[in-house]
Amino acid sequence: MSKLKRFSSILLVIVFVFSLTSVGLAQEGDVFLEGIVMSEAEIDTFWEQVWLDAEEAVTSEQIAEIQRMRAEEEEFLANLTLESFWETFIYDQPEILELSKYEIQVIKQRIESLYSSIASTVDVKSPLTGAIEAYAWHLSRADGLTNLVVRTALRANGAAASVEASLAFPGQNNRWRRDAFRHYYWNHLCVNDVAVGITQNGRLNSTRIYTTNRELATNILSRNPNLNVDNPTNQQLATALNLRNGLLTNNFNTWLTFFNTARDREDLMDLWNNEMGRVDGVNAGVITIPLLDFNSRWNNNTIIRSNSTVDVTPSRTRQIFNNNWHRPLR
Repeated sequence: MSKLKRFSSILLVIVFVFSLTSVGLAQEGDVFLEGIVMSEAEIDTFWEQVWLDAEEAVTSEQIAEIQRMRAEEEEFLANLTLESFWETFIYDQPEILELSKYEIQVIKQRIESLYSSIASTVDVKSPLTGAIEAYAWHLSRADGLTNLVVRTALRANGAAASVEASLAFPGQNNRWRRDAFRHYYWNHLCVNDVAVGITQNGRLNSTRIYTTNRELATNILSRNPNLNVDNPTNQQLATALNLRNGLLTNNFNTWLTFFNTARDREDLMDLWNNEMGRVDGVNAGVITIPLLDFNSRWNNNTIIRSNSTVDVTPSRTRQIFNNNWHRPLR
């Protein structure tokens, strides 16, 4: 049996054993399972074992592939030019041949703007944010989102959405509304950005992969501080990928084990609001104003408005799972 298959089998056994622990009504801070409560000590033991198994399951083939991809990207960035940036963008998008000269010119202008922004800007991030971005970048690449320009656009839109959310809803009292709008607007932006993809379907798929992996990376780092570094090693990236794959189980109760605290409910909130942004972005008209659409959803309670159990309800949690909103690939 391969290391990865053994890791998956061990994870299922661990989850099954802990699902037989104590049964009762879950309270704030307890495990967020339907009728199952685990103590803090049991949670710590569970995650320590999951971490050890994920680390042990790392293969030499995984390490070699990560090293190859990192070397390719480092070489590309070291010799970055506008021409190479454009050529990389269109490399796996043959649909561009079907576009008019005007449409191609519009796309070129967007790519040039993106190139200028990354060529002249030095990103200053906190260690946590830097770590999240590093793992989201790697997990998305592992899921087939290999176009470096597209991933750059997705990440840049995330930064832009953060700025817009802070302007729209400043102050501590607006913390949750600001966070909800940030995720909604990020996904809304991405599914309408030609730098993310030439076709609507391409933009939608790329946005799902990247923004979903960012939430899963946040979930993983919250429990595994050893991974929380700005420049992860190949071993750390491979371990995170194994942990991430554990979150993609088809078993609902197993999946809930990864989303069992108040902090985890914030990840569920983000997964929901990401999807609402994508839905509205795809359906947006020429004069659509995202903030107005968001406010309408907020007022109608179709956006998740906080990480409380009042907003992240069992039915909404089940809907996220049933609709595969937690999956980067669908």
